[in-house]
Amino acid sequence: MREMNLRVSNVNFTNEFDWLFKLVDFEKNEFLIMDDYFYKRNNMKSPISRIHMDSLDIGQTINCNFKIINETKIVTSFI
Repeated sequence: MREMNLRVSNVNFTNEFDWLFKLVDFEKNEFLIMDDYFYKRNNMKSPISRIHMDSLDIGQTINCNFKIINETKIVTSFI
């Protein structure tokens, strides 16, 4: 797991994608916060609570840990 300071770049609350939030670092590398099903399927606890879902919006920054799963940077916890 690695720690990063990331900025929310996109939000998705539809069924079109399996991610809820896209985040980027200062080099524009992309990180994802996935839906609950993804974390359950990968035997992980979702890092996002209802409070986070209601308060995160495009442009906000968060400090978080991530893990690379299937070549995708996945947020695993908030710091």
